[in-house]
Amino acid sequence: MNKYYRHLTFKVRLLNGFEWALIAFSLLCIWVYLILIPNAKQNMHELKEMINNKPSLVTVASPIELKTSNFYSALPTSTQVKEVLSAFYLEMESQELELSTMQFSLEEAPDMKFATYRFSAPIYGDYLGIMQAIKHLLEKNPTLAMKNIRLTRENIKEQAISADIDFAIYMIKD
Repeated sequence: MNKYYRHLTFKVRLLNGFEWALIAFSLLCIWVYLILIPNAKQNMHELKEMINNKPSLVTVASPIELKTSNFYSALPTSTQVKEVLSAFYLEMESQELELSTMQFSLEEAPDMKFATYRFSAPIYGDYLGIMQAIKHLLEKNPTLAMKNIRLTRENIKEQAISADIDFAIYMIKD
């Protein structure tokens, strides 16, 4: 055995730097193959079992559900509709417009979570004041829609006009 040991040590001393690097790389590959790969496979198998056995804690909404929930969250409630109506009266006063008797109606959409609150407002005043009031109301209330407007003037000499305006407020059902 002493003879073989001396022969082996002689051969090892003859190895150059590249051959030592090749031996080191070979030992590293053996270590990876024998130690790391089986451990990684075991960890991956355990993770797959854990995922398959546990119920999902996160529910992901579809894009349509997200869009409808965003739509409904933007709609006012009945108390907020009252605030829109009071803002309407205040705007008419600030523009010095005369407001006659109004008509109100509530239309509920079947199988939907929202309703439409409609009101008609006969207004008397100058043209610029009416247009400014409508502009301010629509800017402040994104769920308020002007459905119809009819402007009439009794004669050419009058500055004031009559306006019949139909509005709709889209709201969440109570």
